[in-house]
Amino acid sequence: RKTSRRKRLLLWLGLDLAVGAVVILLLLHKPARYQPVVPASSDPNAQEVDPYLHRDLWSRFYNGVQRQRPFEMVVLDRALNQAIGKLKWPQESGGITLAAPEVLFTAERIVLMGTARVEGADFVVTIEFGPRLDDQGRLNLLVEKVKVGAMPVTLPAKLMAKQMYQDRLATND
Repeated sequence: RKTSRRKRLLLWLGLDLAVGAVVILLLLHKPARYQPVVPASSDPNAQEVDPYLHRDLWSRFYNGVQRQRPFEMVVLDRALNQAIGKLKWPQESGGITLAAPEVLFTAERIVLMGTARVEGADFVVTIEFGPRLDDQGRLNLLVEKVKVGAMPVTLPAKLMAKQMYQDRLATND
């Protein structure tokens, strides 16, 4: 009986260790499509806005809005990523350090990826947005998927975001 108990205990312990190792590997996975732009080193105290943002995007957006009609705007992900990369990174929020953001545009989604450092461990966080137009023609970005590494965490992330939003509303009342 003792050997039988020991074997079962060792089997469960081995199974728990295997599951734990798989979870850790999934969390630490770096997606192949995550290739953030590393900008050339510039002055960290510079306050200038990237020319792509103010000369190209902002002027097109402003001119399109002035016509008060629907308009199209082309946003190039490579140029946008270079502009984003020139911002001050890394940034810290709530004990989590965010760095190396990247935006990808696919046929159906907008994908935001970045590295989150939590207590010395780096995780690649991926958030996929599904752009939708409402009845009045306004753009809504709906969160469709959230992953840490290769592990989907959409449901817990949405529940946490909902709770944080409700807490923020309660403090503003």
